Amino acid sequence: MVWDYAELNPFAGAGGDWGEMINAAGKVLEGIPALAFGEILNRSIQSSPVAPGYMVDTDPPYYDNIVYADLSDYFYVWLARGARSLFPELFRRLVVVKNEELVATPYRHGGTDKAEAFFLSGMQSAMAAIARTGVNEPSAIYYAYKQTEIAIDGITAPGWTSFLQAVVDSGLAIDGTWPVRTENATRLISMDTNALASSIVLVCRRRNENALSITAADFKRILRREMPAAISDIRAGGVGPTDIQQAAIGPGIGIFTRHAAVLNPDASTLSVKDALKLVNAVREEIASGDDADYDAPTRFALDWFAGHGFGEGASGAAITMAGALGLGLDDLTGSGVAVAGHGKTRVVAVSDLKPGWDPVADKTPTAWEACHHLVRLLTAEDGGIDVAARLHSRLGALAEPARALAERLYGLADGKGQAAAAYGYKSLYDDWPAIEARARDMAGVQPAGSERAQGTLL
Repeated sequence: MVWDYAELNPFAGAGGDWGEMINAAGKVLEGIPALAFGEILNRSIQSSPVAPGYMVDTDPPYYDNIVYADLSDYFYVWLARGARSLFPELFRRLVVVKNEELVATPYRHGGTDKAEAFFLSGMQSAMAAIARTGVNEPSAIYYAYKQTEIAIDGITAPGWTSFLQAVVDSGLAIDGTWPVRTENATRLISMDTNALASSIVLVCRRRNENALSITAADFKRILRREMPAAISDIRAGGVGPTDIQQAAIGPGIGIFTRHAAVLNPDASTLSVKDALKLVNAVREEIASGDDADYDAPTRFALDWFAGHGFGEGASGAAITMAGALGLGLDDLTGSGVAVAGHGKTRVVAVSDLKPGWDPVADKTPTAWEACHHLVRLLTAEDGGIDVAARLHSRLGALAEPARALAERLYGLADGKGQAAAAYGYKSLYDDWPAIEARARDMAGVQPAGSERAQGTLL
């Protein structure tokens, strides 16, 4: 909790002042049907499950981003002075009860691991309660918090992935995921910071009890069959390039969750994290018509470049796009594909690169880095094919994605009128056979068959 100035003058005639809030409340009242009724209850969904047949619309806790119980103490002590006689049961304590709040707070649970376990267990219980409300009634679950790295079964995964896993484990099937612009860019938390831009709404239903299990290969085949039409519908619905990744998760993860299980070749169950990788890989195939196996940070950079080139964009939009790939903003900057700060993000260009990059020593090498370092070495005054070939010889499995990326980026850069960038990508693509052959010569390896035909981009 940080002591700061109030956000605005309550009589300023701007959004958030008293007059505006009264007007907004009046508009809501005008739209409520005359026969509307409801009941307000103060209870935990885990201890008091929702009755069957009810629809649920919920904005769940934000993992570890905001600890509302601690913030509530300030208001609780003042409210108690005037309202204790009206609500004696509610204000019988000195401060707010905190242990039951469903957030991952390490100091409250004795460490990060225990806090994570508490959050995941509680979230699974809450989602299971929602799943028991009925088969036909949809539920809307909002997700509006930035990526937080947590561990699941020894694997580090973002909070988005773990949240989806909790939803799936509860017996819910996800019908769709849609971005909603709920976050005001002018709010204090967004001013000059890398704040989230969108909320994600998950439309969920209870999974069919007769759902069948399929193999991972079957899952990928169904994705390729059903996702093209689904993505076309999403675009027709007005979803822009910034949010298309997140919205595209809906039909993909919907296929995953409508089955009882998706099984790997060793009969183990495919996790949500791995399912998201397949969904994003197929989405990339649909978008590019290219089967290149790009890593997740490269996929982000490619999509960002398609929309922004090397220019800056709002970090909130970057967080939304990265979340669709199971990444956080720190993953992008840490992997060397993006630069972020002061609420702005851009992808790394050749001019940002420093000499000496070694993909073997890099813990998170990406096709984006490989492609742009090759362009840097090939086009530098003291560079050329021999210099680029030395890097090529250390790329290993990154070599082919780097070549495919150069081809794809050339088309994008040329379409945007970015002549200098387009020239670098074209040079790498055109010289690739020579670079590849020189790398083999340096390694003393003879080609197994005929060499790749010389390619030329027009």
